[in-house]
Amino acid sequence: MTKGNKLHAHNADTAIILGSGLNSLVVDPKQDQIVPYSEFSEIPKPTAPGHVGRFVLGAIEKTKIIFAQGRVHLYEGHSACDVTSIVRAAGLSKEELSHQEVLEIGKKAAADFAKLLQAAVPS
Repeated sequence: MTKGNKLHAHNADTAIILGSGLNSLVVDPKQDQIVPYSEFSEIPKPTAPGHVGRFVLGAIEKTKIIFAQGRVHLYEGHSACDVTSIVRAAGLSKEELSHQEVLEIGKKAAADFAKLLQAAVPS
């Protein structure tokens, strides 16, 4: 099963991006629940302490969730596109959107996020 198919087959209702402080939501996942970011060429490897760098297919009660453990940050020198890459990768699991639609949404989100940051940071 390919990486995108594995995320799709989980049929999650929700995806949650976990930083190091929320990793405790995922406890001892089985190997078949883990999809490493390294399987996605577009996702940079997280380097912040506690940012594992994987998707975990899980649930909270009866709600299926894709947990994204770790991310990269703008302050580490990554682009807004890099920062949002896990969102785009997880979004490929929904069959309602084509790959191109997900990429366009991700590009727009990255551009909007970059504009917000530029407006928030004084020159």
